Amino acid sequence: MADAFDAISAFALTGAVAGGLGYGAMQLSSAVDAFAGIAPSMPIYVGIIAVMFVCYNASAMSGLRNGITWLSNRNTQLFFLLLLFVFLAGPTAYICNLFAESLGSYFTEFFANSLNTAPYPDAARWPQSWDMYWWVDWMAYAPLLGLFMVRVAYGRTLREFILIEWLFPALFGIVWFSVFGGTILHAQLWEGIDFYTVYLEKGAEALTLASFDVLPFATFAKVVMLIIITISLVTQCDSMTVTLASMSMEGSDENTEAPVPLKLFWGIVFAVIASVFVVLGGIDGVKTIKSLCGIPLTFICLFIMIGFIRYMAKRPRKDDGSYIYEDHVANAPDNGQPMEPKSKFLSKFGW
Repeated sequence: MADAFDAISAFALTGAVAGGLGYGAMQLSSAVDAFAGIAPSMPIYVGIIAVMFVCYNASAMSGLRNGITWLSNRNTQLFFLLLLFVFLAGPTAYICNLFAESLGSYFTEFFANSLNTAPYPDAARWPQSWDMYWWVDWMAYAPLLGLFMVRVAYGRTLREFILIEWLFPALFGIVWFSVFGGTILHAQLWEGIDFYTVYLEKGAEALTLASFDVLPFATFAKVVMLIIITISLVTQCDSMTVTLASMSMEGSDENTEAPVPLKLFWGIVFAVIASVFVVLGGIDGVKTIKSLCGIPLTFICLFIMIGFIRYMAKRPRKDDGSYIYEDHVANAPDNGQPMEPKSKFLSKFGW
C-alpha cells in the first residue's frame, strides 16, 4: 500500500512540476518577444526548457543545498519588494479599494464561490477551466506539502499552525492579486490600455510582463520579474528532482542522497513532459498535464481527510482534555519536544 501511494505521489508531482516548468517557459518566451522581438515558437519553448534543465540538474547533482536555500530566501525577498513597488508605483488608492471589496467578497461569498460550477450555456466553463483546475493542481503537491508542514508544525500549537499555514497565505494571495490585478484593471478601465486584447492575442503568460508597461521603471521591473520567475523554476525543479529521486530508492530516508543517474532521470522526465505539452497544447496543454496528474490525489486526499477526522474524534483524552499519546506514536519525533516561545504578535490578538 505504501509503495502504491509513493507511485501515485510521484506521478502527481511529476505532472505538477512539468506543468509549472512549461508555464514558466511560456512566460520567459514572452520576455524573449518583448526584449528581442522573437515571437514565441516551438524552438524558443524547447530552448528555454533546455536551459532550465541544465540549471536545475546542475544544482541538483552538485548537492549545493545551502546555496539553493540562500537563493530561494533571496527570491522570496524579491517577491515582497516587487509587490511593494507595484503597490506604491501603481494606482494605490484603487488597489486599496479593490482589496477591501475583495476581502469582503471572500468572506461573504466563500461557500457560494467554492460550490460554483456555472452550468449555463454562456458561462464558457470558467470554474472548470480555472478554479477547479487550480484545486487539482494543488492536490498534486499535497504529499510533499504535507510532509513539509509536519516539520514546520513541530513545537507549535494547532491554533498557531492554522493561522500561519492557512489564514496568512490566503490573505497574502488576496493582497497579491489585488495589487497586480488592480493595476491591470485600473489601466483597462480608466487609462484606456487594452490588456484584454493582449490576453487574446498573446495569451495569459504575456500579461505578466505587459502589466509593468503602465508603471515607471518598467524595463527594470520586468528584469526583476524575470529573475524571480527563473529562480523560482530552478529552485522548484531542483528540489523536486532530489525529492523524487529519493522517493524512488527503496529504504531511503531524509539523510539518504540519491545517486546522480537517478536525479538526471527525473530531471529529463520533467523537461521532456514540459516540452511535449507546451509545444502541442500551449497553456491548455500545461493545464491538461497538471489536471491529469492531480486528479488521483484528489480522491486520496479526501479519504485521508475523512480518516483524520475519524481518528481525532476517537483519540483518547485525559481528564483535562489533552490528548493521550498512543503506544505506536509514543516515540514520535515531536513527542516531548519543548514548545516554541509564544508569539508576541499573536498574543496581542488573544492567540
